Amino acid sequence: MTPETWESFALGPKSFGGCPVIFTPAILFRLRRRVFVSCGTVPKAWVDRVLNSAAAGRRLALRVVAFQALATLLTALACLTIGQRAALAALAGGGAMTLGSLAAAWGAFGGGVVGAGTALGRLLLGTAVKWLVVAVGLYLAMAVWRLPAVPVLAGAALAAAAFMFAVKRGTTRTTA
Repeated sequence: MTPETWESFALGPKSFGGCPVIFTPAILFRLRRRVFVSCGTVPKAWVDRVLNSAAAGRRLALRVVAFQALATLLTALACLTIGQRAALAALAGGGAMTLGSLAAAWGAFGGGVVGAGTALGRLLLGTAVKWLVVAVGLYLAMAVWRLPAVPVLAGAALAAAAFMFAVKRGTTRTTA
């Protein structure tokens, strides 16, 4: 097929996103079993730019864990004014959330760069493990160790809030 024939399929340059030289929808190339069609010159900045790399995701996950640990320690310090058991309870609640986030990060980024389906599976598995760790930690703190519930939940809640601050602060575009 010549470029003139490809242009006859097109509805115009604004109809479909993609190659500015060949205005054919991508589905036509797939129907003809074409995997790659050259678009002519593409600026190098467009080719190298990605939203985030796996390394940036790992760094963000570790930053989240650090923020959560800091929030847990500050909550325990504030609860120390109530008493030692309250401070220990805040450490237990925030520690459960922090440990859960660390488990999620390990599950999501532990195996290196993989395909999209495997990455999604790891992310979902890591999230499930995180909440399992959090639930077990909160159960142990409140039911088994009989620590006061309000500081336990305050530690967990403030560690979860620290997650939001770390993610908001750490989301940037990088180039690979």
